[in-house]
This record gives sequence, structure tokens and C-alpha cells, in this order.
Amino acid sequence: MISYVGPPAPPEFGKRALAELQKLRSTVALRAPAESDFRSLWAEYKSILGPPKCGFCERPRDLKFELDVEHYRPKTLVTRWRAEPPIDATEPPTQVPIGPGYWWTAYAWSNWLLACSACNRLWKRNLFPLEGARIAPTEGVEASEQPLLLHPFEAFDSAEHFGWTPGGLVEPLTARARATIQTCGLNRTELVKARQTLYKRAQRLTVRMKEGLRFGRSDEIQRTGQELAESVAAEAPFAAMARWVVQDELSLDWQDL
Repeated sequence: MISYVGPPAPPEFGKRALAELQKLRSTVALRAPAESDFRSLWAEYKSILGPPKCGFCERPRDLKFELDVEHYRPKTLVTRWRAEPPIDATEPPTQVPIGPGYWWTAYAWSNWLLACSACNRLWKRNLFPLEGARIAPTEGVEASEQPLLLHPFEAFDSAEHFGWTPGGLVEPLTARARATIQTCGLNRTELVKARQTLYKRAQRLTVRMKEGLRFGRSDEIQRTGQELAESVAAEAPFAAMARWVVQDELSLDWQDL
């Protein structure tokens, strides 16, 4: 998982979002909102929310059919695990409801991101882990919360949160990384296998770069540097891991490629 600057909301978005929020407020004054009360305004902005890959697992997916507009804070219901899963869990753990969702953030631009159906629908669903006690959800409560789940649009250095093994496993270096891995199932089997392949490729590139530098092969240095730069770009698959390999193997900041 990497951090990147999210796209700005289109000029007309604020007015449209406010209109939908006011409808929700009228509903909430009478009863708890149901899924059917939320008009999927977010679907109209799906194509501009980021590169066509999951914001959590970084696996490239088809924008139209395999990516969802995920609500970082769940809109109708909040759940927790029945039992805390290990970081290498390969099956989604059972969730139990603990309270209503953050309905007023349903149309907040900052609450949206692209996520694959596995991370979104199978694993995260309505989870939203916090540090400390959970306060009864009312408008504005999010300002006092400390989320454990990382959001790709917030500023963070992935190398400070995540470590990687040649076998394709992602390891938590912080409490927030652990919660993110557990919540989104970032060590599920298909991800580990895919990352293992890319880890080996990144390692081969770093070996080639070392040889080019050692023997002064300028063409090889330029060609390999370009391949490494492409592997760490925001739109690349598993860019966080590739950046980590570059820093670990070459003692080089990926931004200097």
C-alpha cells in the first residue's frame, strides 16, 4: 500500500454531495438509514478516483468490472472481528456488528477510494478499527478518532509501516500496518503469489544495477534504472514492495531513480 495525492473533487461535486446529504439527514431524523437510502453518486466519479488498481492491496484490476468505490468509513454499519485474525490469514474472518455507520460521510470526497472486490467486499466490508475507545457515531465524531486503517490519500511513508519477504509476505512494522493487513487480507494467497514473482523481478533488476555501477556500464545503468523507475511508480502493481526492495538492496531512495 502506498500513499499518493488523491484527485481534487470536480467543481460541481460539493453542491451535489450536499443535496444527497440533506436527504439523508431527513431520513436519519426518522430512522436509521438503510443501504437503499444511499444514492450511488460515487459511481459517477469512479474513473477519476485514482489509477486502475486497488488502493489497499495495489493489485491492478479492471476499472469497470473489478474495482469498487470503497467507503473508508462504513456508511450503514460498523463491525469488528469475532476473533482477531493473524496477519497471514488466508480466509476472511467472521465479523459481528457493533454499531451504526458513519452515514454523513457517505458523500465525503475524502472518504472514497478505489478498492478491489476482494479487499472491499470479502475482507474489509464494514470494519473500521480505531485506536482507543469508539465514540457513539454522530456527525463530526471522526475529528476526534484515531483510525488504525491506513488511507492511501493520507501522507505516510510505506517503508515505515510495511516490510516484505522474498516469499511475498507483507509484514507490519506499526500498529496501523497490522490493522490494515488484517482488515484487508493483504496476505491472502493470490496476493502473496503475485508479489513473490514481482519481488524476484525487482531483485534481479537491483543485481543488474549493481553490476552496471560496478563496471561502469552506462547503457545498462540507464536501461535498468528506467525499469526500476517504472516498477516503483504510483500506478505500478505492488509499488510499495518494489520501493522497499530498491531501498533495501541498493540503499537508494526510490524517488532518486
